[in-house]
Amino acid sequence: MAEQGTFDKLATEVGQALLPLRDAIASPQAFVGLLRELGWAVDEPPAPLRALGTSVDTLYNSLRRLLGDGGLNEGAPGVREPAPVKPESTTAADVAADEAARVIAAVQGLVTAIRDIADAPDAVIPPALRADGFREQFPRQLLDHLVISYLRRFHPSVGFGLRALGIVKAVYVPPTGSRPAHTRMTLDVTDLPKVLDDPSLVLKNAYGWGEPGFDFASLAEQFDNLFMALGFDVRIDTLSDGAEAAVQGPRSQPLDPAAEAVSVIAVDQAVGEEGDARMRGSVRLVRVPPATADGAPGVALLPSFTGALGLRFEVVPGLTVTVRSSLDLQGGVALLARPGQPLDMVFGFESDDAPVHAAGAIEVAAEASDADKEPVVLLGEPGRTRLTFRTVGGTGGVRIDGDDVDFFAELDLKGLEFVFQPGEDADGFLAAVLPDDGFSIGADLALGISHRDGFSFRGTSNLDLRIPVGRRVGPVEIQHLTVSAVPSGGALPISLGATFKAALGPVTAVVDKVGLTALFEGRPGQDGNLGPLDVSLGFKPPGGAGLSVDSGLVRGGGFLAFDPARGEYAGAMELEFADFLALKAVGLVSTRMPDGAKGFSLLIVLTADFGEGIQLGYGFTLLAVGGLIGLNRGMNLQALAEGIRTGSIESVMFPRDVIANAPRILSDLNAFFPPEEGTFLIGPMARIGWATPTLVSISLGLIIEIPGNIAVLGTLRATLPNPKLPLLDLRVDFFGALEPGKKRLWFEARLVDSHVLTMPLDGGLGILVAWGDNPDLVLTVGGFHPSYQPPALPFAVPERLSLDLLHRDRQLIRVSGYFAITSNTVQFGALAELRLGFGGFGIEGHLSFDALFQFNPFRFDIAISAEVSLKAFGVGVFSIDLRFRLEGPAPWRAHGRGSIGFLFFSVSADFDITWGESRTTTLPPVQVLPLLAAELRKTEGWGTRLPTGSGKPLVSLRQLPPSDDLVLHPLGTLSVQQRALPLNVRLDKVGQQRAADGRRFTVAPAPGSGLVRVSDTGDKFAMAQYQDMSDAAKLSSPAYETQDTGLELTAAAGTLASARVVRRSARYELHILDSAPSPNGARGAADDEGPKAEPPARLSAGRTKRFHSVSPAVFDGLLQGSSTSRSPLSRREALLRQPFATADTVRVADQRFVVAYRRSNVPALPPRTLGRGSSGGSVDFRNQATAADALADFVAADPTLAGLLHVIPAAEAAVAPFVPGTWADTGTLPTPVAQVDTVVLATGKALLAGGTGATGTALAAAVLFDPTSGAWSPSAPLAVARRLHTTTRLADGRVLAAGGRGADGAPLAAAEVFDPAAGAWTPSGPMGAARFGHSATPLPGGRVLAAGGSAARGGQGFGALRSAELFDPATRAWTATVPMTDARTGHQAVLLRDGRVLVVGGALPTGGTGDAALAYCELYDPASGTWSPTGSLHTARTGHQGTLLPDGRVLVTGGEAAVAAGGTFSPRALATAELYDPLTGTWTAAAPMPGGRARHRALLTRAGDVLVIGGTTGPASTAGFRSVLAYDPAAGTWTRIAGLSRGRWSTAVAELADDRVLVTGGIAAAGAAAPGPEPLQLAATGEALIP
Repeated sequence: MAEQGTFDKLATEVGQALLPLRDAIASPQAFVGLLRELGWAVDEPPAPLRALGTSVDTLYNSLRRLLGDGGLNEGAPGVREPAPVKPESTTAADVAADEAARVIAAVQGLVTAIRDIADAPDAVIPPALRADGFREQFPRQLLDHLVISYLRRFHPSVGFGLRALGIVKAVYVPPTGSRPAHTRMTLDVTDLPKVLDDPSLVLKNAYGWGEPGFDFASLAEQFDNLFMALGFDVRIDTLSDGAEAAVQGPRSQPLDPAAEAVSVIAVDQAVGEEGDARMRGSVRLVRVPPATADGAPGVALLPSFTGALGLRFEVVPGLTVTVRSSLDLQGGVALLARPGQPLDMVFGFESDDAPVHAAGAIEVAAEASDADKEPVVLLGEPGRTRLTFRTVGGTGGVRIDGDDVDFFAELDLKGLEFVFQPGEDADGFLAAVLPDDGFSIGADLALGISHRDGFSFRGTSNLDLRIPVGRRVGPVEIQHLTVSAVPSGGALPISLGATFKAALGPVTAVVDKVGLTALFEGRPGQDGNLGPLDVSLGFKPPGGAGLSVDSGLVRGGGFLAFDPARGEYAGAMELEFADFLALKAVGLVSTRMPDGAKGFSLLIVLTADFGEGIQLGYGFTLLAVGGLIGLNRGMNLQALAEGIRTGSIESVMFPRDVIANAPRILSDLNAFFPPEEGTFLIGPMARIGWATPTLVSISLGLIIEIPGNIAVLGTLRATLPNPKLPLLDLRVDFFGALEPGKKRLWFEARLVDSHVLTMPLDGGLGILVAWGDNPDLVLTVGGFHPSYQPPALPFAVPERLSLDLLHRDRQLIRVSGYFAITSNTVQFGALAELRLGFGGFGIEGHLSFDALFQFNPFRFDIAISAEVSLKAFGVGVFSIDLRFRLEGPAPWRAHGRGSIGFLFFSVSADFDITWGESRTTTLPPVQVLPLLAAELRKTEGWGTRLPTGSGKPLVSLRQLPPSDDLVLHPLGTLSVQQRALPLNVRLDKVGQQRAADGRRFTVAPAPGSGLVRVSDTGDKFAMAQYQDMSDAAKLSSPAYETQDTGLELTAAAGTLASARVVRRSARYELHILDSAPSPNGARGAADDEGPKAEPPARLSAGRTKRFHSVSPAVFDGLLQGSSTSRSPLSRREALLRQPFATADTVRVADQRFVVAYRRSNVPALPPRTLGRGSSGGSVDFRNQATAADALADFVAADPTLAGLLHVIPAAEAAVAPFVPGTWADTGTLPTPVAQVDTVVLATGKALLAGGTGATGTALAAAVLFDPTSGAWSPSAPLAVARRLHTTTRLADGRVLAAGGRGADGAPLAAAEVFDPAAGAWTPSGPMGAARFGHSATPLPGGRVLAAGGSAARGGQGFGALRSAELFDPATRAWTATVPMTDARTGHQAVLLRDGRVLVVGGALPTGGTGDAALAYCELYDPASGTWSPTGSLHTARTGHQGTLLPDGRVLVTGGEAAVAAGGTFSPRALATAELYDPLTGTWTAAAPMPGGRARHRALLTRAGDVLVIGGTTGPASTAGFRSVLAYDPAAGTWTRIAGLSRGRWSTAVAELADDRVLVTGGIAAAGAAAPGPEPLQLAATGEALIP
């Protein structure tokens, strides 16, 4: 059989791994057994598995033809036995080359068929398998199992080696669902490259290396399996006392068993002439405890050798081993490895007499003796470009040099040979310069691993090796061979490339790295071309080529580069013609767009340098010309602007030394002009000089992007008076751009390497002019005022304009300055610095000023600072410091501080001087309302807009004659706006005049106008013209902000429902183009004479109904399918109107702002005192000024918020801005809980303590919710776990937790009190009776009334209680009070406005299957301490809610199913509601809820309405409700509002200080509806209703 290539070998092995399916398919019982081994219990294989038979047979037949009958590795997986020996030859002639291709196709077909099981229809997969995820899990599980079993049986060293490295993983899976217990085997080939990149990471994932839970037992087991598979003798030995003490330290208990080690016997044989001596070598693996208390365990290797070192012996035929060591191995040597620490060595622990060496090495070398065997293809294919080797050797051991200990191992490939054959993949150039049979390069290669360096090739510290060759083959000189195998993620790319030089007449070419490339990539989804592995092999084109020319008249060279990964060709050329014309060219060609799609783009920069230049007259010369052309190339303005600062702009403007700088130039051009589909570049360039020699020159380029922007760039140079004696050497790089899309024009310039005499000159300039939606004006020379926060600029802030008069060691005299104009300010300043040092003495000083000017009314503010100091040996001797501000001119004012210092003493004085006449320059106040009314009367501010959307109403306007009147579409909108002043924001002034008649102005539709507001219109305003701002605010605030300017109105609801509006139905005329019917009424009917001929077609509309009403869906379908809409012209017009699909469009809105808490950046809600109703107020704002006004209003309404809030952009908020009327997520509880109450503490935080867990048992955990940060945090737990208890906030702010059921389910009498200040629970006196399901009501005097509930009933379950008791917070004791009239549990207790407590309904356990609901109610009077009956409910209720209304009445809602008054019974929860009047003591029916519910929560909000939240219903009560209802006590009506994100019942509800309603925890599902094994599925999250 002919030798196979790399890919063919791998495909053959994978194919053989899949053959066990053949036996399994042939026997259903065998297949059922295989499935059970994989954890699937079936009686017969599903149909998709049986359908694999054809693909398996195809694979089997292909492998037989390729390998012969005796060459197959096949058999049932999982049996570990010796592999059969293959015969040397199975056929008389070599198998045809296409047999390998058939095998590859068969392997890929079978793998695809296995993966297709995931898409099998439900009908062919049993329901039990579908429920357990068979389709999703089985395909990968089967492939992993087959490949792993094959490796273990036929290649055990590979299989167990992968298992030892953690690439093969085995996990025990207990029985789940209908699946039996099994061991899940997985093969993740993506981890294999990670072994090369970071071996410790793989060991960490597989065994927990580096963690306290390091699984040494699993590592030792795989160590055992691996070396047994390699044929070594592996034993479990006991360490000697000396070895154990040296490696693991002394035993903690003398009687503890001795430590054990996995021992690998490498050699054990008789030596010597008589055979009376033995040579024995072994290595033991031992666990090493952590070096520190918080460290991680490690491992130790203990090598030992008995016999003569340096002796070479044969282990097996053809393999010899040599052991060398300069250490005393008989005295005991241990190599200790701990995570994150260098290797350590311990010596001499086996013998006190043995010498100890502190330096040396241990080496074990193995080599094969059959060096003359035929080459083996390692990479590539026979007969083509390939890498081969003859034999393999290896060396491993330890090297010690002082404290440096390193473990190493190397694999030597002997007789390595790289054969390059051009073949069909090579281009014409390579075929012309290389020999027809290619060439070969011989070398030795060693792959090593060490603890210090990881994996690397010998001679390098990484996996990238360059081997010098220096061999000539005909006209070709092979310079070197490059070998690279650098892992990348889950892939291993391997590259072999030869670099050679070829001489072709006057042209010399150098070709870089041409050869062979391979990519091995693991595919966890089994979607590789070999299942778990994807392999690609191919020709590696050259990475580049260099050319040089020397033919006398023409000299020069060029460089060509190709990047296959990016699909880019690049080149540079520089030629000189007879010392007259220098031609330079740079080109870039890309065959791939930035998103990876196929495409084409071209960029060429061409320049011609004329040497001394061409005379133009008047002293000007044309020095050079050039141009830039780009096809499918755009322009990156920001990169070009950055090029001004870095100097890389020279890569565009007449680059110098193109060949030497080609990589940098090409990189710069790619960054400046990236590929962009449909964009073109044209860029003429010229360099013009003046005088001879040139004293002044300018290089100027104009780049036009079509469509797009226009840029100008260049360099100005001046050297005066002459280049030999330059008094002024000036270079200015500049760049500017016109961006029509962004509606702005900007320009930037920078001084580079400029001097006046020898004094450096630096600085920059920037100009920005913007119009449109974001108008702005910025002019700066040398930067801005130090306190100024510039707007977002397209260029960097220019450096100060500075001149260094003196600048050398310890001596500096510098002068700098700036000047800037913005829309708000004019600013300029200067700084003079002095620093002179002489020996140990020095003088330092500065003089600076920064000025800010305002013109209407005229005023200025100048800050001046001056300082001079004398220092001796670094200590200040004498200093003068002056800092003051000068303001004026009406009046003039100078204020500041001056100080004089001498040695360690200083004297300071403040001064504040005012002079000149004080005049009022402020203009008189202005009446704003008349100004606003006049602006609103202007017709140009009014406009109408057609309705948006699809136009389904089919309302159209007839063509009207031209007029000045506005015509409003019935469904359109009316826009009213003005630009005189901003609305809905604080106004201090208008221009320079104070507002006389108001501070905030609003426009709204007049009542009864029939119009309603749709939105607010906006426009840009410079807020410094309307609000008082400090200088700092002017400098830091945006130049322009979007403010409200008017309204967009539409018709109010019902306006169109009038007699003046006429509705017309759109009907369509129908024409049918069909053939005339036959006489018997059937088209094409036949008679006795045969079929009748078809009559000619004609228009038959006359026989049908002419006008028809067509449904919109049918009409749209007909319209989209019509020939008109499908025509190219129609589609082109539609594309022009909407170039992008709706899903691909992006709408960029103005930045919005929020008022948020400083601590957490969570948006704050307006305090209720601002008049925020139930519909909610604004939580985000159009601009920063409006948000700042809102913050001031927040603090004015609630002074406790002072210092807690700030204004930030909405994008920077911790959560999205709240939307009024919706529910916002409040995060996940640390402990999910149900059947618990929320208590809002005095700090504003919400406390949950105890409750019911997912298993139905009591919890002790407590959590706190912080509304300002929106986060949950654990709190001190209860001393006793409890559920069905009560938590009550006391008058002093503490919280009382009383009663409930404990962790064992028994009723509790214990109570405890939580102190928010201390953050701890402390026990109080026990209750008089253990109870749960009771009520706890805080009374006006501070005491708490606990009434009713359930208690144990003598071993017969639980019974209801009549007893009641009082808790006194002062004494922390309970006292009994008069019991209730009726025993009850699960009732509601409501504190009335007169101080009495109303107890409503509840349940009475009957001892049967359920509890009896109660209708009886009674009142408790705290003054007399007595109970009295009151009116009974119309319907007995339990699981209901009772809520006190603002008018003093009590609303009772819902409840568990009960027998109605008429004797009927419904298993659903009650929807009825009742109202109790304390004045009459009677109940009346209220409006029923839209749906019945029980175990819900009802809450009276501060807005005065009652929210009914969540709940469930019968008969099974398995799922929670999402719906939320609002009850209006004044109207007596119910309204549905936004629902919860998660249905829940028995949840916790409370209203926070900012009026949000917090809903927490609860039961989401129970019983059969709960998805997990637990009886309850709890809602683990919280949410809050935004008011």
